[in-house]
Amino acid sequence: LPYYEKGIVFLKQSDYSNAVINFTKAIDLNPYKDSYKNSVVSVAQRIANEASMLAKRQDFNQAIPKYKDAIKYYPEFTEAIFNLAKIFYRLEDFDNAKSYLIKNLSVDDNQPQSLKMIADIYKKERNTSEAIKYYNLAVKAYPDYYQAYYSLGTLLIRTDLSSSKEMLIKATNIRDDYYKAHETLGIV
Repeated sequence: LPYYEKGIVFLKQSDYSNAVINFTKAIDLNPYKDSYKNSVVSVAQRIANEASMLAKRQDFNQAIPKYKDAIKYYPEFTEAIFNLAKIFYRLEDFDNAKSYLIKNLSVDDNQPQSLKMIADIYKKERNTSEAIKYYNLAVKAYPDYYQAYYSLGTLLIRTDLSSSKEMLIKATNIRDDYYKAHETLGIV
């Protein structure tokens, strides 16, 4: 309990590193107390929120290390891992983006956004077969993922018009007002 209380003091001072050190000592001494583990998760969430605010302002140089800290404290923090991957994607650092997306899928393999972003990366790298594979995994994970159907439909235009049409129709059936799918369907 003293380590936990000391961690709370550091947390109030926004000294996250020392807060986590003390929460971790409390966990080591009493691994059955959920509030100690929840405190570490809470610190990671606070850091990730700060990183998200920085990312919204496109201050990626400060957001990236904060996301990494949040993930270090809470390795199963899928939202932080995905947001970090999204920053690398926006910076066109596809290797790092892919690496974090794969790490994210190792925590939970049923994440349609991560699957779609990997497919988008493969599409940009002109690796059509891998892109198709990951778009299909994304729609399998979330059957109403109209953006994934749209992306898959646009990818298939050059090689398989009937499958492209089928994917675009699925996108418009899910979201009738999705004009991009309607336009592309018209082109097909």
